[in-house]
Amino acid sequence: MPMTPPPNQPPKVPRPTPVPRVSSPLISRLVERYAGELHRLQGQLDDLAATGLPFVEAGQDGRSTVTFLYRQRQALDSVLLFANRLTDETQLAQTLLDPIEGTAYWFAAFEMEDDWRASYCFIPTPAGARPSWQDAAGHNRLRAALDAGEADPYNARVCPNRGGNLLSVVELGSAPSSAYPLSHQKVEQVSWVEAGEELPAYSLLRVGEPGPQAPLVLIFDGEVWAEQGLPAALRRAVAAGALADLNLVLVHSGGREQRWQELGANSPLVGTLAGPLMDRLRQEHGLSPRPERTLLAGQSLGAMASLIGALSYPEVFGLALAQSASLWDPTAQQILEEVGQGELSPAHRQLELVLECGRQEWVLLEPNQHFFRSARELGFEARLEVFNGGHDYACWRASLPERLIEFFPAYPV
Repeated sequence: MPMTPPPNQPPKVPRPTPVPRVSSPLISRLVERYAGELHRLQGQLDDLAATGLPFVEAGQDGRSTVTFLYRQRQALDSVLLFANRLTDETQLAQTLLDPIEGTAYWFAAFEMEDDWRASYCFIPTPAGARPSWQDAAGHNRLRAALDAGEADPYNARVCPNRGGNLLSVVELGSAPSSAYPLSHQKVEQVSWVEAGEELPAYSLLRVGEPGPQAPLVLIFDGEVWAEQGLPAALRRAVAAGALADLNLVLVHSGGREQRWQELGANSPLVGTLAGPLMDRLRQEHGLSPRPERTLLAGQSLGAMASLIGALSYPEVFGLALAQSASLWDPTAQQILEEVGQGELSPAHRQLELVLECGRQEWVLLEPNQHFFRSARELGFEARLEVFNGGHDYACWRASLPERLIEFFPAYPV
């Protein structure tokens, strides 16, 4: 049985199924063909890397073999592939790369379904050194060590993680995508309103030419989404006539530690947004959104807070988007059941709850499915979309613009 985690920290549960590691047909062919000709093998690997990595070989039944390659620049003892929710943080050795003897390359291959997407990086350990991830005790320190890895220099697809480090992205051919992709290279400067200790810092952006009653989107971890390029992507969607003009409020997290404190169980932050922040948006910025056009959105802890906010203040937030909600914490489920004990209020009956969760999120998928089923049984309007990926900005940002267009199309049908 997994140990009970400290407050505000997810449980560390091993993968329920083995890492789908396989032999690489590509590497096997090259090694066999150039046996005894290591300089030619090295040259072939160099040419292969120059075409773009990782290398994908189509298989059968909607699956492909994905081969990751890493070229060392100095003598190494090991190279860890950290691929979001492919790598098991309780058994990191399962995604250590193997050296290709006589060359500068290391490799590992995995059989994945063709709609898979994940961010990844490499963590090399110089010869004679101790792996950085081996001494990282605790969830936050381990994640910090893993998230500081190197992007794949042979992959042009990248995505910033929460700390701003660029990670590479692997996405197979059937992975869903957005017509308005986010880009860290299309980031606009935003100004943060510091409204005193009673309110979080926030930034109000007018996307298009929204009026006072235009749709309002409040999104947690706003500083992260600013750096991901969300505002620019939404402006393109509005300009293309796909998304309605809207007001976007980026809610600043205050940093990693404050985020854990304010988005966990019994957080006062959702009440602050529903009360003082909404009052300020009305009084200082002239907004007067209707609840059925006011969306509270978030990811991970922010996703759980979005569900809690909508359930607790349905007269303010009529819509919630929860991407990979941290429902290992039972708070949202408990509030859902408490609200559903009696007859739903008119405001609760009008709520629309949209959840997303990855098939690779073995800790979160079942509680998200349970929340969805419970919500539907209690009479809530709820939807759950399951994608083939993990707890990953590479996945969340691929669907976020499309979800907002679904909520607020430019020309509602």
